[in-house]
Amino acid sequence: MLDVRWRRVGREVAIAAFGVPFETFDPWVLDRMTELLEERHVRAGEVLWTAGEEVESLYFMHEGRVRAVREGAPPWTFEGRWFLGGFEGHLDRPARRSLVALSDFYTLKIPRRAWLDLLEDSFELTRLGIVSLASTVARLDQRIPTIAKTRPQSATYSPRFGPLTMVERIAFLTELGIARGAGIQALADVANVSTESTLRLGEELFREAETRDHFFLVVDGEIEAARRNPDVHRLYSAGEVVTSAAALSPLSREWAARARSPARLLAVPLEAWFDLMEEHFDLAQSTMAVLAVERERILDRLAADAGPEGILLT
Repeated sequence: MLDVRWRRVGREVAIAAFGVPFETFDPWVLDRMTELLEERHVRAGEVLWTAGEEVESLYFMHEGRVRAVREGAPPWTFEGRWFLGGFEGHLDRPARRSLVALSDFYTLKIPRRAWLDLLEDSFELTRLGIVSLASTVARLDQRIPTIAKTRPQSATYSPRFGPLTMVERIAFLTELGIARGAGIQALADVANVSTESTLRLGEELFREAETRDHFFLVVDGEIEAARRNPDVHRLYSAGEVVTSAAALSPLSREWAARARSPARLLAVPLEAWFDLMEEHFDLAQSTMAVLAVERERILDRLAADAGPEGILLT
């Protein structure tokens, strides 16, 4: 059981992962989180989890250094304060990398299952977690200026010409990674709140610095998007979310997008999406899992580009 001093430190370390003040959370969330946290002092060389095994516990690391390693691939090194397993905890599959401590450090450990239960019981925590995960992935993604596409990426479902019926919208949504783990009722609700739009070649979808209250799914055609400082360019085609993870974060305002070809899109209201995630936790889990996979893909790319020593994240 944590004493009073470690309760305070524990809350600070844990809540720092979300970048928000204590007042954001209901008292019962903080109390329950504190009850679940277990104080640990990790020693250099200790393995926190092993590749090929499920991640059973998540760690709020306080000023430490760890390395995620996989045979035949450059490592990822994390230094400072990190929520270790905050992404891996949403994937129902074995870890693909082992996590090894490179230094002694203080951490707070929480069982993965208990963390997921807390998210399901507290949507304020889930929402903050999703926005935090999306922002993290978006910031990593913008470190890659361009991503070449050898062929358009598309969903398996190919809608007919003309406005989509409700059944066709649901069929399209079932093929999207961001919603693939959700149940049919959640998808039907998303389809119901979405609106269809078309763009001509060169027509703007949105401008930089505009406030966004929707995110956009490409049904067919191609959308090109760009941001500045750093300069990043992306091309989105059928089955993709325009601006990817950034679309679910405040970073979406840094992007502008226009049609590279005649295009058809579904616009999903952000608030309605979050409301539906509160009502259907399977939709929230699906979203978090997609962000976890995307982050893994980006880190692999960044580590490969950095060379044998891999990537350092601080």
